[in-house]
Amino acid sequence: FVSKENVRAILNIPEYFEPMCYILLGKKDDKMKIPFIPPQKTLDEVIHINKYEQKTMYLPNSIKPRDWTLEQVKEHQRFVSRARHLGIDYDFYTDEEINLINKIISENVFKGEKVLVLLGYDGAVLKHFVKLLEENEVTDCELGQESVQFVSYKTNKPKYVIFKDGTLKDKEFDKVIVPFALERIPDIKPILEEGSRVLKEKGKIIIFFKNKFSFYGLMYFAVNKLLGVKKLEGFYIRSGPFEPVPIFRITKLLKQTNFKIFKKIGIFFMPAEVSIYLDRLDGYLKRHGKKLTSFKYLMKPVMMSVFGLFKITKWIKAASISSTACVVGEKK
Repeated sequence: FVSKENVRAILNIPEYFEPMCYILLGKKDDKMKIPFIPPQKTLDEVIHINKYEQKTMYLPNSIKPRDWTLEQVKEHQRFVSRARHLGIDYDFYTDEEINLINKIISENVFKGEKVLVLLGYDGAVLKHFVKLLEENEVTDCELGQESVQFVSYKTNKPKYVIFKDGTLKDKEFDKVIVPFALERIPDIKPILEEGSRVLKEKGKIIIFFKNKFSFYGLMYFAVNKLLGVKKLEGFYIRSGPFEPVPIFRITKLLKQTNFKIFKKIGIFFMPAEVSIYLDRLDGYLKRHGKKLTSFKYLMKPVMMSVFGLFKITKWIKAASISSTACVVGEKK
């Protein structure tokens, strides 16, 4: 992984110099599989003379999905979050978290059923649970072709389609899985409406999400408000805007979109990602320590305490206060 810190250390660059860009020289490895070339903008779109002019779609720099439109999120995936580092996961999930997600899916999806995945995003979760669905017909619906190419690089199991009107037939699927997608879009109701439209009668929608009213939401608040991280370049999630969603909002909108709540499941009371964030905290403090004087020596012990709490609170399964949770809705 190329970062400013790595480049600075390798090249012995003093702190008063800031690496701005990298130029790669050499020939490509013909054995390396490159599934697609990221889209390129025309020269007219990127060259500005005398003053900057807005020639392409404006992309906000906010971490909050509410500050974006769905088209802007799609454009971000097209040119930014999906344009590099093929094969890596932008989102962070521990093995233990993936195992519990797989368990819930295996308990709710049965042999021979048709399954739709709504917005698998970077495929970090999708690539794991599709292995359980070898005897199911699986379709993954993404916002754009670049997202499809990015995810399909990790797994070729699903049939891939683009999210737009008329792509999928009414009452076509037995189950719909939404793997941590609602946190990334400006308005979650259209996604739930699409799930309702394509599900058969008594079909179920299985939604995995990060709960806002939990320790995860508290951690998000600390990153956003206390550390002042409001822009994407300093955010700990690399696939675009992201904000945890309250469980009551999901259940309310499910009821409004022709579902009844079948089950609510708490997966982890404390954020499972805390072990990953703890490893990354040292690098963040080195980069921003001078600006975070009051928090520099506080953040690491706090994170270590949270990690300890994570290990001793795994038995707590109350969905309403769990950091990672799942809601299963049944179509009326």
